Amino acid sequence: TNNQLQQDFLTIDNILSKGPNQYNNIQIYKSQNVHIGDVTHINGPVYINHLTPTINQNIVINTNTNNDEDYPIVARRTWLAQPPLDPDDVKFFKKPPKFVIICHSASEEAYTQTDNNLLVRLIQQFHVESRKWNDISYNFLVGAEGSVYEGRGWKTVGAHTQGYNSVSIGICFIGCYIQNLPPSVALRKTKELIRYGVKIGA
Repeated sequence: TNNQLQQDFLTIDNILSKGPNQYNNIQIYKSQNVHIGDVTHINGPVYINHLTPTINQNIVINTNTNNDEDYPIVARRTWLAQPPLDPDDVKFFKKPPKFVIICHSASEEAYTQTDNNLLVRLIQQFHVESRKWNDISYNFLVGAEGSVYEGRGWKTVGAHTQGYNSVSIGICFIGCYIQNLPPSVALRKTKELIRYGVKIGA
């Protein structure tokens, strides 16, 4: 109807007027493949971070299943990890690592433990099947909701940073953080994890 079309035009105009470009008198009727404003073509994966505050961002699930009394870590069995490809090829730290290496998974992010359990499994699958590594490469992963997920753990050498694996713990933020920082709860939990590792002499 005419009334509905006018409302649609006003809605489009309101959306566009909030952006950097200003448009006047836009009318679209019975059209296809219409583009208003700049168009950017991207070859490759696109990750869109739409941060909507939810109750999940403020809840840290106390999943104390790995016998760490002082610090809750989501154990491998909780996120249904596969065992290492070759258990005989697992290498252990000879002494506590001197460094902590922080990285990101360059994947989507999630704000619930259920969704992050799946993402961690997919990361492990990618590392084992595509990269041909023995296991998930990181020692720990941190979700956008603030939960810490056990990768290779405190004692096992990771495969995250060539040349530094045997002297460092690798902690991975689950998500793509090239332009933005991880959520504050994830940053805070990572600091707490590092402090806990120092405390237990890991």
